[in-house]
Amino acid sequence: MIARRLLVAAIALLLAVQVVRNAAVAGLAADRPDQAARLWADHPDVQISRGAIEIAAASHARRQVDGSLLQQIYAAAWREPLTAEPFLVRGVDAQVAGNGTIAERAFAAAQWRNPRSLPAAYFLADYYLRTGKSEAGINQISALSRLAPN
Repeated sequence: MIARRLLVAAIALLLAVQVVRNAAVAGLAADRPDQAARLWADHPDVQISRGAIEIAAASHARRQVDGSLLQQIYAAAWREPLTAEPFLVRGVDAQVAGNGTIAERAFAAAQWRNPRSLPAAYFLADYYLRTGKSEAGINQISALSRLAPN
């Protein structure tokens, strides 16, 4: 009887630690991915945030994004399918490759997953305006103005 109670208490403690760890990583991943990585390096949020930072650095340096980095982000997206960022990465990658149809689908999927995503609305507005879909582009600009009124 005592052994059973100790086992239940140990399992409850381990679950509580895991819940706190997950919440801490989810809270830190977007703003401080290095700190989040110290808690859980393989967490999808950490991998996506670190990948987004590396993509931004590559873009700033005007160099090609490493294919293995994209695969790492896509693998993280597979484990966390409701996050929007991998779809934004996929959309930008498709846009750079000249595949507008896939880019549009990826940006729309990102916006569907996070309707308040500024990057998704921005990329969709840009895509629509560049491809002559003015009404859809204006709708996205309107969404952007509501999401970021200042």
